[in-house]
Amino acid sequence: MGTVNGLPAHILLVHAIVVLLPLAALLLVLTAVWPAARRRLAGPNAILSVRSWPC
Repeated sequence: MGTVNGLPAHILLVHAIVVLLPLAALLLVLTAVWPAARRRLAGPNAILSVRSWPC
């Protein structure tokens, strides 16, 4: 694959998915049950969910 700052890119991509996907799921649940959080976190949650989607 390649390297990023001397680290294998594969490791960085895998760890990004491992962190971003559960974070997106947690924000989804939070916005589903808490209306005040829905107004603040709907946009960031949508962006995070799209970015963490595996290609």
